[in-house]
Amino acid sequence: MSAQPVLTARQIRHRVIGAIVFVSLCIIILPFFLDSDEAAYDPRRLAIEDVPASPFAGPPTAPAPMPAEAVQLLNQGTQMLDPTADPVAPMPDAWGVQAGTFRNQQNARKLATELEQKGWAQVRVLPRGELHRVIIGPVRAREDAEALLGPLAADFNLKGAVTRFRP
Repeated sequence: MSAQPVLTARQIRHRVIGAIVFVSLCIIILPFFLDSDEAAYDPRRLAIEDVPASPFAGPPTAPAPMPAEAVQLLNQGTQMLDPTADPVAPMPDAWGVQAGTFRNQQNARKLATELEQKGWAQVRVLPRGELHRVIIGPVRAREDAEALLGPLAADFNLKGAVTRFRP
């Protein structure tokens, strides 16, 4: 009877590490030998068959007519813009109603939110230095801005002031 040699922990650890290294090298190196050059993807080489046909092939067609609502809106926009006007001319007068002035921006936002919830449109909070102004507008004519003072006082008990609008 011969005695089987007993492996120590160090010998087992060396064998396990050797097996891991051998398997890792096989995983890394064998694909290079087993892959053929034909299977490798070369982005510089495209077959003519792989190129799709142009989606715009064929004779050109006339574009679909624009909806009447879009034409009307575009015409309104061109009427508002005057292409013959001087591009550096001063901006036309615009007016607004100053509903309040606050040091705290949160208070200004709170008033603006209340105004918007009651149906007031074009409410802005404009910072000027340390103050935050709540402005309703702009409107084109000073008379239109003055006409907003009555409903503002009736809805919110606020005495607004008409100011020139400067964004």
